[in-house]
Amino acid sequence: MNYVTLRKSKDYIMGRGDKKSKRGKISSGTFGVRRPRKIKKRMKVEDKIAVKTKK
Repeated sequence: MNYVTLRKSKDYIMGRGDKKSKRGKISSGTFGVRRPRKIKKRMKVEDKIAVKTKK
């Protein structure tokens, strides 16, 4: 098998067309185990409500 045959048959192991690799996830725009989403930091409840404390 040569390179051209592999590209046409889509049986190549890793790269942009591979759904399981990180590069394949980036090219298709999906997330998964290999490319997890970034976790957003949650705001504290006190910061949201702005509770006034007694002195």
